[in-house]
Amino acid sequence: MAVVRAMSDTPQSKGGVARAAALTPEQRSAVAKRAATARWKNPEVIARWKAKRRRELVSIIESLEAQLVRHRAELRELTR
Repeated sequence: MAVVRAMSDTPQSKGGVARAAALTPEQRSAVAKRAATARWKNPEVIARWKAKRRRELVSIIESLEAQLVRHRAELRELTR
């Protein structure tokens, strides 16, 4: 695997790139899974995710309600 140029030239970022280049795809996957598991055990992360999804759902529902109002008005016009 070619070493990807780091976005920053700090020793820490270079080390991360070198480590990723040295790992097999299976090893990188295992590292990512462990990190995701640890991240999702954090209640703050879960609360932020739920709040974001809630806002997205409210937005979708409001959009659908507006469409429904428009369609009902169009239907009333067509059935006159």
